[in-house]
This record gives sequence, C-alpha cells and structure tokens, in this order.
Amino acid sequence: MLSSGQQRWCITAWTVLVGDLVLSVWIVLVLAVSVALNGYLLKGIAEGAMRGLQPNNVRFRSVVW
Repeated sequence: MLSSGQQRWCITAWTVLVGDLVLSVWIVLVLAVSVALNGYLLKGIAEGAMRGLQPNNVRFRSVVW
C-alpha cells in the first residue's frame, strides 16, 4: 500500500501530466484507438464463436484409386 504522502504525490503528478495540453490530447487519442481496437477484436471473437472453428466453404478433393 502507498502511504498518504505517496498517494498525494501520485495524484499531483497525474494532475500535472493530464493538465498538459499536448499530453492530454495524446492520452485521449491512445484511449480512443484502444477502445476501437478492443471492439474490433471482440467482434471478431464473437463471430468466430458463433460460426465455430470450421469454415463453411472448405471443399476436399476426393481421391479415386
């Protein structure tokens, strides 16, 4: 656990960091990209789970002896 002084220092440092205009814009952009990527990945996982692991359009060539 952090002591009260360490907690206060972390909150103060975070406030100064977010208060900087350039860094705050980058933080927002990174968070937006992260949310978009997570949505894309979760959508792909959900579609794969609904379809199953086997693709529907696979054809095997029959071998005649």
